Amino acid sequence: MVRAASAAIRGFLEALRHRGFVVFIIVLLTSLYALGLVVPQRGSVSAAAWAAWREQRPGLFRALEVTGLSDVYRAPGTYVALGFFFLSLGAVVVDRLPRLLRRTRLDQGIPLDAGAIGGRKGTLALSTADPEGAVRRVGRVLEAAGYRLHAPGPRALRAVRFRIAPLGFLLFHGAFALLLAGGVVLDLTRFSGVALVGEGEPFDAATGEYAEPVREPRVGGRRPDLAFTVVGVRPRSEGGFPISLHVALLVRGDAAPRLANVNEPVEVGSTSVLVVSAGAAPLFTCDAGGATDGAFVELVPNPTGRTRFALEPCALDVLARPYTSEATGAEARGVMLASAGLSRLEDLAASGVEVAVRGPDGAIARGVLRPGDSIATPDGRRVLHMPELRYYAKLQIVDEHGGGLLWAGFVLGTIGLVLRLLLFRREVAVVADGPGGRVLVAVAADVPGWRPDALLARVADAAGGPEGQPSRA
Repeated sequence: MVRAASAAIRGFLEALRHRGFVVFIIVLLTSLYALGLVVPQRGSVSAAAWAAWREQRPGLFRALEVTGLSDVYRAPGTYVALGFFFLSLGAVVVDRLPRLLRRTRLDQGIPLDAGAIGGRKGTLALSTADPEGAVRRVGRVLEAAGYRLHAPGPRALRAVRFRIAPLGFLLFHGAFALLLAGGVVLDLTRFSGVALVGEGEPFDAATGEYAEPVREPRVGGRRPDLAFTVVGVRPRSEGGFPISLHVALLVRGDAAPRLANVNEPVEVGSTSVLVVSAGAAPLFTCDAGGATDGAFVELVPNPTGRTRFALEPCALDVLARPYTSEATGAEARGVMLASAGLSRLEDLAASGVEVAVRGPDGAIARGVLRPGDSIATPDGRRVLHMPELRYYAKLQIVDEHGGGLLWAGFVLGTIGLVLRLLLFRREVAVVADGPGGRVLVAVAADVPGWRPDALLARVADAAGGPEGQPSRA
């Protein structure tokens, strides 16, 4: 029973190490992740867009869901493929480890025997009257070229350069383990939330109210300890196209604000604050028979383009949106039924905010307000003011750990590639063949086709061959 189990384990490990299986699992994972880039994924598409797509293409949507292609990165099949990839990786590394460690030793390499070297393809036979002296002279040349020498006797030596380079294989493949560990830690500790924060408004990431459901850490469940105040939102566009969005954040404990831009987050420890977008946040106040009220209102983009709010002390129901002269047919369909864009957000103070105001009697007043403007209900008893126009920023707050493991994996993988492809192990074996009056020189390296012609020319000169030109054995 034990023998059968042992044989089964050995067979399983052999299958994991087989070149065909390694190629298959790499191609499979590459294909899956490529599909994730081509096919829209549930996590990267808004709920509204996802629902619209499902309604338009129900057959395609059903096929993607059944096959798991609608969420490739979290599909069970992807996890299984990843598991087999790392099992194969581990099996290959464990199998090659003893051989790689031996390759780092100076006493391992080309056999230092005249018969063995003489039969190798490409071995040089250098004529000399003093084979042992030639070996010593060649050793000095190789040592000056940066090689370390192993000389078990006066008649032979082995010269090795970059002897630890074989460990590059371990570093490169071990980097994948670090990348896996980093990915797992990131997934377990990641917190992500989106907040709408207006100019002059403080926000505490641990206790603040988020605009969307947050992604809580799977382990620990602790929100980031970060508080800041948005001290400025500066959008800029050219020709109707936004080109930058700077948000100044005064982090608690800092003396000066930090500047965030799209794709340039503010980082505080393991927490980053990324600018997603911005919008208008005008201040609306009202007067109604001695009653007053007021609030900054964030005009949030939505399918209708309108933001609805109530000023209850004044009994006012208000619809508002950034005004745009491009909206056509609005009067025929009712005010603010067309959506409005925010491509020139910085010009909103001049273009104004379109409002519709309704009092308790149901009568509606419409107009465009700029900072300092007012509008009254048709009966004149209630007045809506817009004294000030500010902006708000849509910020994504992310806290996660494990990034250091990812960087370590990247660095180790790069070092491993350099060791394997550039600083690879190279070896020169030199053996005196006394009866033949010659010195035999053989070279080997971890890269096929390597042959140091310039170095061999210097070796031939040192060995004292005829006119310094080697003759092949």
